Amino acid sequence: MKKSKRSLGFALKELLVVTALIGVLVAMLPLVQQVREAARRSTYSNNMKQISLACQVGLATITNGQPRDAKSWRQRDSQRPASRSN
Repeated sequence: MKKSKRSLGFALKELLVVTALIGVLVAMLPLVQQVREAARRSTYSNNMKQISLACQVGLATITNGQPRDAKSWRQRDSQRPASRSN
């Protein structure tokens, strides 16, 4: 019976496969960064939308649902008594 000797090192095919896999993973890094940046922009945009909606709801609550323009704000402020300073 013949015993075959097996080398304990890497074969050339194994080394090429590992190198190719590392190359594919490195090539995917910019794509992952682009996806993260798109998610960050989407989150920022959604947060800004929520803030603007909250401001609109708050203003509608303060004004009893009546939108106010700059002129009506000035009239209301001019009717307010002057604040006292200490």
